[in-house]
Amino acid sequence: MEKALCAALKKILKMNQQNRKYHNNEYAKWSGVVMTGIISIVGLSLLGKYLDKKINPEKSYCTIIGAILGVLYFFYSLISAVIKK
Repeated sequence: MEKALCAALKKILKMNQQNRKYHNNEYAKWSGVVMTGIISIVGLSLLGKYLDKKINPEKSYCTIIGAILGVLYFFYSLISAVIKK
């Protein structure tokens, strides 16, 4: 009886370790997708703001275009991560 209980506990511990690895990989994957989105949106918006100051300070067309491109890239990376799953 003790041997069967010990074997069952070992099996449960092994399954728990495998599940942890899977969940850690999933967490890292989605964290990377979110960070990519944040960096692309903020980076392209700041680039657009810089270009607006250089080209035409009265209107902020480049900032808007940069933000839209950042959001589109974020959705692209999100969809590609979902498809790869």
